[in-house]
Amino acid sequence: MVESLLQGGMPMELQNSVETYLSDRGVVRVVCGHKPCGDSPFVVRGERLEIVHCDTTYSDPASRDKRGQAIAAVEFEGDFMHNRARLRGQLQDGAHYNVELPA
Repeated sequence: MVESLLQGGMPMELQNSVETYLSDRGVVRVVCGHKPCGDSPFVVRGERLEIVHCDTTYSDPASRDKRGQAIAAVEFEGDFMHNRARLRGQLQDGAHYNVELPA
């Protein structure tokens, strides 16, 4: 696995060997950032593993703060073993999103 599933501006598929390695050790979700991915989070789901990537640092290069109107929240609801992710926010163009991922 590289430092990000985002390569050339597009999310890559999760490598089976990575999914197997992590899921065999009890990992079901990886949350990462620190590599700009646009104006909203993206999710890559395998059969046993979910990757949530969120970094809106450069979502609007024309804006003074490089983010503009874009804002993103990645939240988790439930307890440690039984939970789901919710992604919500506003895109650079002002459109809102609110997505609940299946548990």
